Amino acid sequence: MRPEFRRKGVYRALHERVRKLAQEDSDVCGIRLYVERENTGAMATYRKLGMSETNYRLYEEEFRP
Repeated sequence: MRPEFRRKGVYRALHERVRKLAQEDSDVCGIRLYVERENTGAMATYRKLGMSETNYRLYEEEFRP
């Protein structure tokens, strides 16, 4: 994303909407986001929104390049 479009509150609004919908659904137990290890900006944003890092590591097997 180009810098001039950042820090406008768009992600916060989207996150809050998803969070509200998730909390209203009794089948949902939480929100999980995947983030690249180097994406420190996103990690800081997620922490500011009340999320915390977990002990999970992700493993995958891709079938398409």
